[in-house]
Amino acid sequence: MIRPGLARRLILAAGVAVALATLAIADMDRPDADLGQWLFLSGLAVFAFLPYGVLALATRVGPAWVPLVAALAMSGLDLGARIRVRWFPQDAQDGLLLMFLPLWLLPASLLLWIALVAVRGWRARQR
Repeated sequence: MIRPGLARRLILAAGVAVALATLAIADMDRPDADLGQWLFLSGLAVFAFLPYGVLALATRVGPAWVPLVAALAMSGLDLGARIRVRWFPQDAQDGLLLMFLPLWLLPASLLLWIALVAVRGWRARQR
């Protein structure tokens, strides 16, 4: 099986890739980009990283491959959404996808962490 330390590093690397992709898709080289837009975009990048931080913590309480598989699936969804918004925009509301996707992934990662803690407690009680 995969070591928790390695899984944690891979999960954090996926989160950093998603955060950097969030920064990379923005058109911030325009002359009208001000500090408020940079702060908003930086906050969006940090918010996109949060579910991966939760999954990195989840490697400590259960089998490390479960959060790793979840993080790889999440990063595929995240990066796919960012590619779609940047290069294949449909309408003006595509940007909302980038804001609301972490709102769905953060509770999902928290639920996975809670489930791993519950399974660990159930197994400890069975012994």
